[in-house]
Amino acid sequence: MFGNNVFTRVKRSENKKMAEIAHFLKENDLSVDTTVEVFITVSRDDRLIACGGIAGNIIKCVAISESVRGEG
Repeated sequence: MFGNNVFTRVKRSENKKMAEIAHFLKENDLSVDTTVEVFITVSRDDRLIACGGIAGNIIKCVAISESVRGEG
């Protein structure tokens, strides 16, 4: 269940990964906040399942795939 999760730090300059995050957030009725400096993503089997953005000392843009909600 948890062993194959991969955590990644994504900078705003990583356009391809940011596009994937923006799409994931949109699927969860959210958008990328312009103040977010970096995202932490969680992938399982090469599929994005969660993300959260960090703006200074504030956590923003947190989304979790509906398919994994409630796992832990």
